[in-house]
Amino acid sequence: PAPGGPDAAGARGGGLPMDAARQQALARELLARPEVQAAIELQRKAAVDQRYSAFLRNLNLPPEQLQKLTSLLADRTNVRQDIVTAALTQGVDPRSDPDGFRKLVTDTTNDINAGIKAIVGDSGYGQLQSYEQTGAQRNVVDQLQQRLGNSGTPLTPAQADQLVQILAANPAPPPANPVRNDLGGLAGAG
Repeated sequence: PAPGGPDAAGARGGGLPMDAARQQALARELLARPEVQAAIELQRKAAVDQRYSAFLRNLNLPPEQLQKLTSLLADRTNVRQDIVTAALTQGVDPRSDPDGFRKLVTDTTNDINAGIKAIVGDSGYGQLQSYEQTGAQRNVVDQLQQRLGNSGTPLTPAQADQLVQILAANPAPPPANPVRNDLGGLAGAG
């Protein structure tokens, strides 16, 4: 493009947006940087530690197996993003073959799940699925534990697990008289 043309203006933020090819090139360049890759990996592991800490603690795995499991959980959580990133770094646009992209995501997720099962076994995998299905209830119980933490009578881990199971078995009913908010959604439905 000529100096001062649309791409130059778009790059400065004052004109037309960058074209898709240029955006992909910049994304590939950024993702290839080791410091960016290290930061992404650190963020992923922290997210897995936060989300799965109670589950991982109860498994009592040796450190090397725990590390493998944590990596697999991070991979599974980010499989869609990883595949898009890999496609971008190879110059492939997932939008041009959405069915192939979905198949790749499914196949990769299945491979990761097989790796998880190899570490924790069928029983442990079932526990993991149960743990993931009760995420919303765990969040409620975690908030309660935080509030009770300074009360002198916090919940024990066993009590917290029981409460999660009770909440999961007895879902809250929808609001009796939902009220519409100004944005067209239901207020109080969350």
